[in-house]
Amino acid sequence: MPGIHRRWNAVGRLLLAAWLVLGLVHVVHAQQLVLEEIVVEGNQRIEAETVQYYLALEPGEPVTPGEINASLRALQETGLFEDVALELVGSTLVVRVTERPFVNNVIFEGNDLVDDETLAAGIRTRSRTVFSASTVEADAARIVDLYARSGRLAATVVPKYIERESNRVDIVFEIDEGPISRVRRIAFIGNRVFSDWTLRRVIGSREAAWYRIFASTDLFDAGRLEADKALLSRYYAGRGYADFEVLSAVASLTESGSGFVITFTVSEGQRYDFGEISLTSELEHVDREVLQDLIDFETGDMYDAIAAVQTAEAMQGELERAGEPFVNVDVETTKHAEDLTIDVAFRVSPAERIYVERIQIDGNVRTLDSVLRREFTFVEGDAFNRTKLSATRRNLRALAFFSDVNLRVEEGSAPDRVVVHVEVEEQSTGSLSFGIGYSSVDKVVGSITLTERNLLGRGQEVAVSYETSDGGDL
Repeated sequence: MPGIHRRWNAVGRLLLAAWLVLGLVHVVHAQQLVLEEIVVEGNQRIEAETVQYYLALEPGEPVTPGEINASLRALQETGLFEDVALELVGSTLVVRVTERPFVNNVIFEGNDLVDDETLAAGIRTRSRTVFSASTVEADAARIVDLYARSGRLAATVVPKYIERESNRVDIVFEIDEGPISRVRRIAFIGNRVFSDWTLRRVIGSREAAWYRIFASTDLFDAGRLEADKALLSRYYAGRGYADFEVLSAVASLTESGSGFVITFTVSEGQRYDFGEISLTSELEHVDREVLQDLIDFETGDMYDAIAAVQTAEAMQGELERAGEPFVNVDVETTKHAEDLTIDVAFRVSPAERIYVERIQIDGNVRTLDSVLRREFTFVEGDAFNRTKLSATRRNLRALAFFSDVNLRVEEGSAPDRVVVHVEVEEQSTGSLSFGIGYSSVDKVVGSITLTERNLLGRGQEVAVSYETSDGGDL
């Protein structure tokens, strides 16, 4: 009966193993450590009670290795400490911490062109906050970027740290603003229909000239190139060139290194006309004749993509006035390369019932929020619509107060709520112009005009002019 004996031996070994495990668990449970005291060492500014608050342990309760590890991670994640160590000494938990320094002062040196307030608004390091070397380094890069947008690509920023008593540190940003970099020449390659002279007036960048002494449009800004490409595309799109493309926008230093030459390489393509124009609606009660009257172009006219989009926006507004806020008006186009026509179809469809919970504006250091808000085609509480969002973006860019405008949408406090974030980058809005002429009465006549298009950030335009002649002041 050897088989039966082997089976009974196996069962016996299993029972013995189970008995040993149960016994071990009983012993461990019986000997489980109860925490009697928590001692905090190394803290200077931060109270011991604050340190204990983040622990997953309390005196009088049993302590496990998992709880100790969780407490260690919790303290590390606060960002308040450079180093944290936890040690059990008998039934006492010793918490040893090394606090991160606190920022005492933030100081800027060498900044003659940009004031301290502007620089401080653009960085994250603040007085009376926990010091972070990585944040300071990132702030130095942000300051360099700010100068680059002002045409000073050679600017450098070196952060220095001065230790103070009580584990505090002063942050000093040593700034070398460097020479200014202006746009010396703007050239175009591939344009046959429109001349360089015409296209230079379409884009926002300008060639350096003596009379632009107080303007910033001739300062080289790499970020402005993207806006210039968009302006060129819009210009061609409104004149029938649906295949237009900016192949490249390259900035290169002049031989003397005194400025930049910007070269746009474009592909204009063929000019198109409007083909078939149609309007359909999924909403039966919509008055299609009212919407049809808003279309002011017809088959055979020069194709205008901008006009098509603006017509959709006008239809959107008409439907809202008629009590239909939750609708979409989409523009669908079909291109026919063989006869150079583009069919345009306007389609009205129901939209999700989503409302604008909040409008958040960032980046406007100088311009008041109210100046931006008056360009919005919606306010908090209105029905959200992407057609209106596009119109708002266009309105803000048309102000010419900003070098960049970005709108993004995030879910709000509920699924039917959204938050609209508006991020802008301001640019110079002043200009100085000179004029000279000749009169048979006054002989030589001269004038100087200083214009500011965003006075005190209120969106108001003011111009101060001074004229003189051989006959005296005018």
